[in-house]
Amino acid sequence: MSRHNDALYLHHMFGVHPHQLRHTYCRELVGAGVDIATVAELAGHADINVTRRYAKPTTEELEKAIERAFSA
Repeated sequence: MSRHNDALYLHHMFGVHPHQLRHTYCRELVGAGVDIATVAELAGHADINVTRRYAKPTTEELEKAIERAFSA
């Protein structure tokens, strides 16, 4: 089966695209504290800047960071 057919199957059966799975995989690794260079290697990214896109914090994560930094 081709990659295209695999992608169509995943989307049809589960409502998910392979890129969404890849994104979740990378986000979970970053969220678990795995360093960005290791995530890049595991994801097969030749350019670490591609991986940095997955590591971009969400609005909620930014708000929590501010709360942690300024809570007394």
